[in-house]
Amino acid sequence: MSASFTDSEIATLFDAVPQDRPVAVAVSGGGDSMALLSLAMRWISHLTVLTVDHGLRAESAGEAALVAQHCSASSIDHETLTWHPQRRGNLSDQARIGRYTLMAEACAARGIDTLLTGHTLDDQAETVLMRLGRGSGVDGLSGIRPLTNLWGLRIVRPLLAIPRERLRGHLQSEQLPWVDDPTNEDRRYTRVQAREAMNALAPLGITPDRLARTARLMVRARDVLEEQTDSLATGLCDFSPLGFVSFDPAPLRAAPRETALRLLSRLLCRVSGNIYRPRLDGLETLLAALEDEAFPGRTLHGCRIDPYRGRCVIQREPSSCTATTRVTSSRVTWDDRFEICPPPGFDPSPELRIAAAGEVGLHRLKAEKVIVSKEWSAAPRPARLCAPAVWKGQALIGIPLAGWYADRNASGIRTVTINTVPVDPDEEAFI
Repeated sequence: MSASFTDSEIATLFDAVPQDRPVAVAVSGGGDSMALLSLAMRWISHLTVLTVDHGLRAESAGEAALVAQHCSASSIDHETLTWHPQRRGNLSDQARIGRYTLMAEACAARGIDTLLTGHTLDDQAETVLMRLGRGSGVDGLSGIRPLTNLWGLRIVRPLLAIPRERLRGHLQSEQLPWVDDPTNEDRRYTRVQAREAMNALAPLGITPDRLARTARLMVRARDVLEEQTDSLATGLCDFSPLGFVSFDPAPLRAAPRETALRLLSRLLCRVSGNIYRPRLDGLETLLAALEDEAFPGRTLHGCRIDPYRGRCVIQREPSSCTATTRVTSSRVTWDDRFEICPPPGFDPSPELRIAAAGEVGLHRLKAEKVIVSKEWSAAPRPARLCAPAVWKGQALIGIPLAGWYADRNASGIRTVTINTVPVDPDEEAFI
């Protein structure tokens, strides 16, 4: 296979990427991302390169500088984003989420909604092999998705069908620089172990190409299951502007188990704002509890699941709803569940913030005998406690979803619920 790429091949690679709008590319300085940048430059007119200096290795600053120098020589907009590790908890998860949060914020500031990453066919094969080792089902074995909507971005991975070896050949033929991450040779990492295992498995026909083909076949099966879940959700679920969902548990009990579990997972992610699916054992325990007509309620994944007026509701758990977000002149996300939308020309005070309405909000509405919106009056109490409210310092000045404002600085601010797309909790597509 030739290392060079024809115009036709590049057009196919970037089929999901708009040519006439600004696009960001995540470039670490490694071979895969540098090759992606080189190919994207031949197809996309308005590119911004984002490099995250994660600070986990002494070399990371130098790698970011290499990318900056290359972009400067090529007259491409570049920004280095600095992530500060907490050094506690799961560092890999922190780093993954931290990188994408920083890049999402940088994209939002530039009006960019598409981010490209350099995951390759080898990454896909390694992911499938690792998930096979974990006993994953259809979704896990579907591997890395070519396109994902997360963090307010369309994350596109154009190189998933391209072997890493060909990309290195492209870089060499174009005389382009790149750096090799030493952690790619560190056997403490599962991905490195999987890479080495494939060499031993090749005589059995378990090659990167075959594993990637398995992923494509599993995608077909996953799509069928998702269609069945869509059908079950239609007519069963009622979504409220206050961010909760109600449903009749009877059709859920009668549905095929896999479909019911998928729907519960989807609803819990949507209500909690958590992109990662609940663990399977927690979902199965919840589904078993819902099969009891005397279901008393329980909590899972930052949500409360309760019987309510002859139905069941999934709503945000008040003790988990602690987010605070400063109000700006542009849209911001609060609690990973709502977009906060200021009116045109809005000039925010530095003291303005969004936090849960809480008990203070409910008592304020009652004390002032506010005529609230229909959606507000029909909502269960936990959902109202977890509704976004506008605060000025410590003073509550508005609850948009109740239709109440005590200060002109809050009037005009609107909220929109976000439809979170759930991802497998073992997702490794973002490393």
